[in-house]
Amino acid sequence: MSTAILFNGAASYIAQEAGILDLLLGNVEGVPGVGLNIQDLQFVGGLSSGALMSLAFNAAFCDPPKLSWDEFKQNTLFTMTTEKVYTGAETPFNTSPLRKLVQDITEQVGYNLIKDLPFESAILTTNVNLIASTFKTYWLTNIAKVAEVLPSQTDKLVIAKNIKEHQLELELVSSLMCSTAIPGTFPPQKLYYKDNSNSSVAIKNNVGIAANFVDGGLGDQEVGEKLVFADYQEFFEAYGEKFDKIYFISPNFAKTEAEALQRISIAKRSGAIEEEAEPIVEPILIMENWTKEFLKSIKAYNSGGSLANTIYYCKPEVEGFNPLDFSKEKEQYDATIAWGKNNPNNIAIDINSITL
Repeated sequence: MSTAILFNGAASYIAQEAGILDLLLGNVEGVPGVGLNIQDLQFVGGLSSGALMSLAFNAAFCDPPKLSWDEFKQNTLFTMTTEKVYTGAETPFNTSPLRKLVQDITEQVGYNLIKDLPFESAILTTNVNLIASTFKTYWLTNIAKVAEVLPSQTDKLVIAKNIKEHQLELELVSSLMCSTAIPGTFPPQKLYYKDNSNSSVAIKNNVGIAANFVDGGLGDQEVGEKLVFADYQEFFEAYGEKFDKIYFISPNFAKTEAEALQRISIAKRSGAIEEEAEPIVEPILIMENWTKEFLKSIKAYNSGGSLANTIYYCKPEVEGFNPLDFSKEKEQYDATIAWGKNNPNNIAIDINSITL
């Protein structure tokens, strides 16, 4: 039966997710792997930095690969620096370097549109209306049968209608930039699709201007969900497939350096984000809670086994790294591998065995 992977948001903790993936696949000497077989992989989804992981996964594990996994790690992940992701002394930071990095990868592997991804995939992003203080999550997908019915609420949400009409033509770089735009820390992004003349056109809102999108892990106020992978029920019901295994891969958010917390909150102190937008100002600070809420929700939803036979939670117990410092990816990866070697039974935990 088929397998799915969900890559959680990670900021600079992306290397922890890469380490977990290698531990699951049995790529680490002395660790036999935890049952993840690429030949069984059917679906991969990601949000924020997890969306970048989904891009790397698509390129590295398709047949034939467009970019080897080791090449991605050695030449992109381990050589990453903060300056290759963002620059500036005040928020929102300039993410032009990240756009260049993502553009370089997509050009190297030849993926221009979301429909070019070889695995059935989804990239999550959130539309935010600061005036109304509302936000809604969208699963941007290359799966034609899902794109025919989602997003829903197209009768009342112009943005949903526009995405549904152009979903398979969405530009991959803009989709990834939207998903990784940490609100208050990185600037909001526009979501673009290619029209019949191959021109880039922005997804517009109800007043006819380009809509703003941010990090895909902010929940969905439209349905009252404050959890990562909001609206997963709607998406997977439209998908209509039952999985044998789902691997939910996440970094450890439990402890975050004080320096990072200060930088994340600059936006509020400087007035860059309105006070009523408080629920989405500091997403990294609440990722641990919203991850737990997701685990509670999907555990209950799958209590009868309708979504998957087994759902695994894969999180390393790695601490002491700054979520906005992208210069220590190799150190985070190595720490994750060392943790996995010492804790092989904890690499993938059945969520039914977890007390939440």
